[in-house]
Amino acid sequence: MKLRFLSDLPARPPPGQTDREVSLFQNPVFGRAALKLIICGILLAGIVPLSLSAEISVEPPPGEAHRLFEFGVDGGAYVANNLLSLGDIFNVRKTLTIDLVNIYMRELIAAAGGGADVFFNLNFRNGYGIGVFAGIDGVFYGNASESLMRLLSRGNAGSGSFSGNMNMGGSVFAEAGIKGTGKFNRLGLSVKPALFVPIIFVPASRADYSVDMTDNGVSVHGVFDLSVYSAYALGEETGPSSNRNDAFPMGFDISVGAEYALLPMLDLGASVSHLPIAPARLSHRMQIRSEYKFEIENTLDDIAAGNVELPDPEFDTSYDNNTSFYAFRPFRFNFYINYRPADTNLFVVRPSLGFSLLSVYDYAPCFNAGLEGQVNVLNIFSAALFTGYVERIWTCDFRFMLNLHVTEIIFNVSLRGTDMINAFNGRGLGLSLGLRFGY
Repeated sequence: MKLRFLSDLPARPPPGQTDREVSLFQNPVFGRAALKLIICGILLAGIVPLSLSAEISVEPPPGEAHRLFEFGVDGGAYVANNLLSLGDIFNVRKTLTIDLVNIYMRELIAAAGGGADVFFNLNFRNGYGIGVFAGIDGVFYGNASESLMRLLSRGNAGSGSFSGNMNMGGSVFAEAGIKGTGKFNRLGLSVKPALFVPIIFVPASRADYSVDMTDNGVSVHGVFDLSVYSAYALGEETGPSSNRNDAFPMGFDISVGAEYALLPMLDLGASVSHLPIAPARLSHRMQIRSEYKFEIENTLDDIAAGNVELPDPEFDTSYDNNTSFYAFRPFRFNFYINYRPADTNLFVVRPSLGFSLLSVYDYAPCFNAGLEGQVNVLNIFSAALFTGYVERIWTCDFRFMLNLHVTEIIFNVSLRGTDMINAFNGRGLGLSLGLRFGY
């Protein structure tokens, strides 16, 4: 695959313009470094396992079940960014064009998700039921500030200073718990207490950089500090651990849901996910620090002559098995309405509104909103279309369900992006699959 960058400056300067006024992407050394920075971020978002968002849950509402007993498996993943489309990434036979003109006035964003779980439920009459479940999920998010995109696009045309930061964070959790459901007249309830263990937890972290450009050269300075926590040893730790967290690193939270039949054609529902009761206590930490600094005079002349070698960054990695860090799972609240215009389940309209608190955003609230339309034929076949803005990602989901009583298949495909236009331009894709077996 060949690479081509579109910049707002010409590759060859017109008469009267010095050869210093070109984009950094058009210089071989700076171009390779910038490309690695962006592509690594996009690929990292694609391979790190992350959590399924709440809006693609394949569970029925509280009190609604299709089988007396059932065993189920769910799994899925998604990726989204505002730079490359999926066609760009997987099209290895053509030239990959990165249009810096269209992105240099905004930040670079990459996000991804995925997860899997298994469960076993016993569903009794009158909406009562009990079950057990176990699974794994996580979350990742990264961005680079607008100033970095502007620097890479405009290059060292003239003089000036650029400074900003790159943010990142993520977590992977394993969980196990029990689930209970009940229906009391018009009110359906579900309760899911769970124990969880952070396999990997990366708090919201940042790398700061500054670039000063003059007629005589370029000066670059960057500082990177990242901490990774876990309930398990991460590497070359020395000495025995004296922290009792190793014996019981698990946290405890509870998820609840309620749905009330206000009118024959109208239900009101709400859910709270991962209400914290006790945090997980982590003893093991890996800390990575780096400071990058260099100065180059007569930059483009030296590069053209092949006389410039950029220094490799040096990383200082340390390990600690006696730290004490407290971690919670992402908290989510959601309110929704089920409206049945024909007073049947044949067609249901479901608007929703809520918010989330995630560690990757340093627990800044994410306000969520969406609208879903669902068609249900004899409780055998159903299809649903959802569109909304959930946890800073625009999404358009299509969900298909085929219920053959002894088995059930639920398939979900979604378009995702950091904004609505990117979602429909192929900047992200999500897939999930749910299987049910029972009688």
